[in-house]
Amino acid sequence: MVSFEHYMLADDRPTHSMAVQMRFWFSGVFDRKAFLSALTATLDRHPIFQMHALGNASHRTSSIKWVKSENKKAPFICWKALGHSISHPENPFHIDLSQEVGLRLWIRDNADQLSAEHPPTTEILTQFHHSVCDGIGMLQFMEDLMIHYGLALGISVPPPRPIDDELFAKRGDFWLSKPQWQRRTFKDFKRAFNFFKALAQPLAIPKNQQGQTTSVADLFASERRELSETTLKNIRAVSREAQATVNDLLLYELFKTLSSWNYRLGKYLLKIRIALAVSLRTEDDNRQSSMNIVSMVFLDKSHHQVRRDDLLKSIVDETVDVKTNRMGITLPRVMRFFGRIPYAILIFMRFPLCSATAVLTNLGSTLSRSRLIGNDGKLRIGNIVLERYELLPPVRPKTSASFAINYYAGKLNVTLRYDSTRLTQHSANHLLDEFSKRLEKVAPQAGGRN
Repeated sequence: MVSFEHYMLADDRPTHSMAVQMRFWFSGVFDRKAFLSALTATLDRHPIFQMHALGNASHRTSSIKWVKSENKKAPFICWKALGHSISHPENPFHIDLSQEVGLRLWIRDNADQLSAEHPPTTEILTQFHHSVCDGIGMLQFMEDLMIHYGLALGISVPPPRPIDDELFAKRGDFWLSKPQWQRRTFKDFKRAFNFFKALAQPLAIPKNQQGQTTSVADLFASERRELSETTLKNIRAVSREAQATVNDLLLYELFKTLSSWNYRLGKYLLKIRIALAVSLRTEDDNRQSSMNIVSMVFLDKSHHQVRRDDLLKSIVDETVDVKTNRMGITLPRVMRFFGRIPYAILIFMRFPLCSATAVLTNLGSTLSRSRLIGNDGKLRIGNIVLERYELLPPVRPKTSASFAINYYAGKLNVTLRYDSTRLTQHSANHLLDEFSKRLEKVAPQAGGRN
């Protein structure tokens, strides 16, 4: 196990699981035999989905091993009719990597209910432990699965992308030389010190709108908005005008949303902190199998800074620094240091502080670059067409909101996974509405970002 996988394992809690969900909605119904054959072939190409963790989070990182799950449970698969609830014989909210592999799949279709009013439809829910994989890795897995499904049916499809099995042992190296590692040491630990020095303000909870009474966060507590192609074009145009990226503009609007939300509820003394997911993939990782090659960087703004006219410029300056200096490596490096000491990462993760006000993950147009994409911008294989998909990243204690973005088939999809122990569905809807409406008001002209 490498340092960032250990970090995700240590931050896994009975109340707040480190499991990630991705939902995929298809028109069409899969041939079950061909699908299961394709799944077997795909799993063989992505070995981490057939492994469990030997050791626990209190150990040194080097003492925790991924081992082939010969006597452990294979990936859990449940195939039911549409309308059936998501269930698991043990715990649908938590994946215990010491007892099972880090992947579960639920497939629900209406194969037995087809009619003019009910055209063929399939929903696939993938649940995976974040130590095992990230969102981009799951999209790679799903593309592989669709290609092998086509092969199982005898359909002409592009060959699966080449995978170099030897790269699995090199994950976590980040392709840096020893001198580069040494030159980064001071700056990386200075950034870690600054993280703890500045306290973050948790997302404010409206009075009389606390979440559910149970102490376990519901993995499926989420809301979703699909924004128009015009909105996506406007955001891209305004980003170009401002010499910024789409991510910069999303951060701008999210800072505005969170600051306004907290200020109305009287929580404005501490800084708003957004944890931004950043991929650490390089060209060398294009031949990697699916795994977790992601990190987090943290952007802090006071309520005064959020109201300043130069907010977007300050965000652009920070994100340029993140890319230029590969600041995403900082967190895994710090975890690598703590991982040499028994219990250190576990203690680090149990500090009773708010690590971030909210999380932002942008998958961008990752799937839209698939070789299976048709002229309509949708992934298709035979009579199966992927209509839309969504990512539900984890929430953490005191980090009650996790936003995810993807662009697919010309649409901008925004999801909010919320901590059901703190937020009600009503509050979550209100928060997502505020963010979505700000995005819809973006226009490629002066005054577009109010």
